[in-house]
Amino acid sequence: QKRDNPETSLLAVLTSCSVGLIGDDVNGIVNSLEQTYPVIVLDAGGLTGLFEEGYQTAMLEILKRVNLQKAEKKNPRKVNLLGYCGYYPDSSGDLAELKRLLREAGFEVGVCPGEKGLELRELETLPSASLNIVLSPALGLQSAKYLKERLGQDYAVLTPPYGSQQTLAWLRKTGEYLSVLPELRKLEKEVQVMEENIAEQVDMVKRTVSNLNYRKAILALPYTYAA
Repeated sequence: QKRDNPETSLLAVLTSCSVGLIGDDVNGIVNSLEQTYPVIVLDAGGLTGLFEEGYQTAMLEILKRVNLQKAEKKNPRKVNLLGYCGYYPDSSGDLAELKRLLREAGFEVGVCPGEKGLELRELETLPSASLNIVLSPALGLQSAKYLKERLGQDYAVLTPPYGSQQTLAWLRKTGEYLSVLPELRKLEKEVQVMEENIAEQVDMVKRTVSNLNYRKAILALPYTYAA
């Protein structure tokens, strides 16, 4: 039965373990429907793979249904961010900070597939960027390779940096891939102030606890960040 819903831009049909065991032809059922919006069918049975595999499979299916056309002229300072997922703790805050840093450095941020509130039609602007930054290979590398094959769009695996100097190095690396120089004067000043504040706090702690020393640091991070 055909049902028009102007608010629907994509219908995702997720199968379950029981459907897989029974052997229902979900693709055939979906293909028999007459809809004005794209429909994707995903095997979401609990024994078919890890979360990361399912994420990339779903993202690829979505990208294949978006009207992606090679850009006649790309913005030389524009990047897209691939491999983002709001499932991870503090992910929305990390994404907001990465966008801020890129913009402060003079780059333009395009779209981030997977970001909350992103409309399907916004993905059609993906080709206008000169570089796709893969924030997590486990989530975004397949999409980056697909866009490279489909659009000839370059990509770079640049996982989110931790630490002030690592952040500046991350932005410089982005500039290297784009063959442009980042504008780092303002951020370098920000780093200087931050490091001075940290040093003051450390000195205060040392004065408070005379025998304080740190011999081991333990980081609890996703494996792509932990490096």
